[in-house]
Amino acid sequence: MQPSRRALLGYCGVTAAVAVAGCTEAVPDDAIDGEWGGFGPTDSESDAETVGDPVADDAPVQVTLAIDETRTLFKSRHVETVRPVDVDQTGVPYLTLRLSDEGVEAATETANAAGLGERYEDAEIAVIVDGEAQNRFGVTQALAASIADGEWDGAFRMTFESEESAKSFRETLVTGSA
Repeated sequence: MQPSRRALLGYCGVTAAVAVAGCTEAVPDDAIDGEWGGFGPTDSESDAETVGDPVADDAPVQVTLAIDETRTLFKSRHVETVRPVDVDQTGVPYLTLRLSDEGVEAATETANAAGLGERYEDAEIAVIVDGEAQNRFGVTQALAASIADGEWDGAFRMTFESEESAKSFRETLVTGSA
């Protein structure tokens, strides 16, 4: 029996943040690029489990990748689940999200077409809510390599400046309204 696409993709992270925050997760401080943070993997298998609330397909959220040109990395319809707001050991609030298989495929194709694996240092991720860019940040080498190697499974953390902004963003994803 051939393993599922998700099993082949393995484990790890991507994506975005809103309201003056970046996306990180269990990556060393010196591995974070960008103004507020970077893309990184989730830190435990339990964070990557497909648990949490489903996301509204029509939530006005889009995540873009810019390397020379701006491309859509994924949209809210590609996010399968969002877990409740949590706070890490340093007091930084975050959300753990998981993309659907379709979302992983779309984001991986876009990232590879843009050359993210080789040019992650030049990359900028933007989170756009209701047509307005809410945040921009960089991508860690670990995530870029994971995507390029086909090991990324669509699980990622989004960090926020405050619990209120994390809760607001989560509400937008779950209800579909900004």
